[in-house]
Amino acid sequence: MIYLDLTIFSIQKMGGISVVWSEYLKRLNREGADLDYILLYPDNDNRIASETDLSNYNIHRVKPRTVVSKYLPFFLLGNKKDVLHTSYYQWYPFFRGTKIVTLHDFMHEKFAPFKSRILHNILKFISLRSADVILCISEATKNDLKEIYPGIFSKKDVRVIENSANDIFYPDIDYSEHNNDFLWVAGRSGYKNFKYALNILHYLKKINKNYKLSVVGPVLTDDEIEYAKSLGVLSQIQTFSNVSMEKLRAMYSNALGLLYLSKYEGFGLPILEAQKCLCPVIALKNPASLEVGKDTLLYINDESEEEIMDIINKIENDKLREKVVTEGLKNTKRYNWDGSVTKLVDVYSEYSNK
Repeated sequence: MIYLDLTIFSIQKMGGISVVWSEYLKRLNREGADLDYILLYPDNDNRIASETDLSNYNIHRVKPRTVVSKYLPFFLLGNKKDVLHTSYYQWYPFFRGTKIVTLHDFMHEKFAPFKSRILHNILKFISLRSADVILCISEATKNDLKEIYPGIFSKKDVRVIENSANDIFYPDIDYSEHNNDFLWVAGRSGYKNFKYALNILHYLKKINKNYKLSVVGPVLTDDEIEYAKSLGVLSQIQTFSNVSMEKLRAMYSNALGLLYLSKYEGFGLPILEAQKCLCPVIALKNPASLEVGKDTLLYINDESEEEIMDIINKIENDKLREKVVTEGLKNTKRYNWDGSVTKLVDVYSEYSNK
């Protein structure tokens, strides 16, 4: 029996990890027809979960994880040949079978404020230490694990199963020419580097290039509004909340380029989503971006607004832009969800047959 703990659906309303598990669940029954699954499914208001067809699964309803209960141990015995795969860093101290955890990143360890970091890190450490198999979403995350928890790394079966982009991402049917908007599709907290995007707008405005920035996510915070005002670019920013996949595809397809300026990522799904929609990606050189995008991204150094002009010259020139988007689309072919889920099923089969 394969138990899938879908805790993430009650922790996130949307988000990258929810997308990953939705893609898994679309394919697991097809790829692993000889395996039996039980979904430990919490009540939730997760939009991605609500759009995922689970009718072919055996669903066991569980209480939603709260800000308190997600840190507590959960009780499931199972049998020796059973496999338990947790969607988040959950702790099942009494489970008798094989425990698998997917490791997405080390954002909390590297960037989170101390108070929010300490509890999360304790839970993650316990979850990783108690797991038999750790699945990393990139080589970059695997290298982080080796660096941060070398003792755990050396004692576990550590494998890489990459993410991919949803098949819904492709050039929009209305795609003809890009508009005058840059696009932001990511969180905006410190390490995500949103202020750098505003600095770029400010620099371009000084040289009479008044580009706009479409932001997918919640409305701007008071601090973001004040910072944008101080730079004189607030009127150039528009936020879009609760964006559907179809709307996001259209936004990628018609954007001048995606600003993906994060200082750290575990993988970087927006890179592949944008490239599948023929949208150039402007990014910082961090290990995950270099791994996922290789030389198909337009790299810019952190806090160097002037370099943006070289990039703009490339993406405004039809021939140069065509080369960028063609290479980007070719890059996306290295990743696909079917292949990733096949690897996942192989892990389940290997351990359920031991």
